Parts: sequence; structure tokens; C-alpha cells
Amino acid sequence: IVRFSVLMMMVRVLVAVCVAVVALVSASVSVSGAEVVELTADSWDDEMMKGVWAVEFYGPKCGHCKKLKPNWDALAKRVEDEGLNLFVGKYDATKDASVPRRLNAYPWPSIKIVGKRGRKVKHMSNSRDIHKADGVDKVLKFARKYFAKQIDAKKDEL
Repeated sequence: IVRFSVLMMMVRVLVAVCVAVVALVSASVSVSGAEVVELTADSWDDEMMKGVWAVEFYGPKCGHCKKLKPNWDALAKRVEDEGLNLFVGKYDATKDASVPRRLNAYPWPSIKIVGKRGRKVKHMSNSRDIHKADGVDKVLKFARKYFAKQIDAKKDEL
């Protein structure tokens, strides 16, 4: 009986430690709040109503797409840190090709800057080079070329 109670106490402590670790990891993940939004054909129209988007069309097995991921995440973080009015999304073109087909989003990765309501779409050439060190700057420069007024406006001005 004594061994069983000691064992149960150790299990409780272990569970408490696990819960604390999970809470700590969850808190650290959500601190930045910066996220790349996973877009789908079903969500596309509603999401495009929100404002200007930088969208990466990708294939999960594509090597160039995998190289791009760290910079695409960094772009979302930078947009948030600078308070820019730019949404950062990604679209798995292997799940539903209707949107990529309509926007001619090939080869992968294909980066498009999409204006509010999807009215204006600009294709960023050399998308495969965005994984390089200056990739985030290149995407922001390209997006501002066409949508600077919307991207740099203060949130209450829109």
C-alpha cells in the first residue's frame, strides 16, 4: 500500500510537470501571434475581403516550397511587428487546383499579391529565390510597388 501511494504521488507530479510544459510551450508559440493563414478554395473569397494578401501557392512535397517556408513565416512575423496591413497566406495547390488554375499559379512555389476582394492580382516572378536572405524584403518591396497605400495605412484609416 505504501509503494502504491508513492507511485501514485509520482504519477501526479509527472502529470503536473507535463501540463506545465504544455502550457509553457503553448504560451511561447502564441506570443508572436504572427501566422501564415492556410487558405482553401472554400475560404478564398471570404479571406480576400479582408485586405491585401501575399499568397504562396505550394505543393507539400515541392523542394523549393520547403526551402521557402522559413522566410514565409518570417514575412508573417515582420508584417505583424511592423503593423502592416498585409495578410500572409499559403494555399496547398495539390488539394484543390481551382484557385491556382484561375490565377495561373504555376510553377510552385508561386507567389501572388492579391488586392482586397481579389480584384487586382500581381504575380511575383523569381518566387524560387525568396528563400534567400533578402527574400522577405523582396516580397514587401514587390507588394508595396502595387499596394503601398493600403499596406502602409494605419489600421484605423482603412
